This record gives sequence, C-alpha cells and structure tokens, in this order.
Amino acid sequence: MVTVEQVYNEFPEFARTNSDLVRAKIADAELDTAADYPAGLRDYRIKYLACELLVLSPSGEFARLDPSKEPDGSRSIYERRRREIDREAHPMAMVI
Repeated sequence: MVTVEQVYNEFPEFARTNSDLVRAKIADAELDTAADYPAGLRDYRIKYLACELLVLSPSGEFARLDPSKEPDGSRSIYERRRREIDREAHPMAMVI
C-alpha cells in the first residue's frame, strides 16, 4: 500500500504538496491499477501514476515536459517511468 509519506520521501519535489491532494491522487492511481497487477510492480505503478496525476494538476505545471519533443509522447518523467513499468509488467500487451 502506497502512503503519502512514501511519496514525500521518494519524490521530495512533492514535499510541499498538500497531503490531501497527494492522498487523493494515490487513491485515483489505486483505482486505475488492476488488483491483479504483478505484485512486485503494483506499488511502483501506483506511486508513479500518482506523481503523474500530481504533475497534471494545476500546481504541477512546472514539472511537465513538452510531449511533442518526447519520443513516446510522455507529458512528464513520471508518465515515462509508469509506461516503462507497464511494459515490464505486460510485455505482450505492447506488441502490435
């Protein structure tokens, strides 16, 4: 289970972000991450997705990337890492 304290400790750039907002984004990320997601990767995905959602909130604009300049279209470093975790967890889902 991902906690606000983990986000603050692992991502110090969010240390001044309101804890209620962080908690809400963790809850959103948990809902968006399947319960049967591989156990070793589920918490990582939740943390990075929560950070991705924080960056996409109005107060996180400073950390956004220009998606047009990113090879995978990522809007943040957190989205890029979350996509890597998704590929690691489900490599065949990425094959077209």
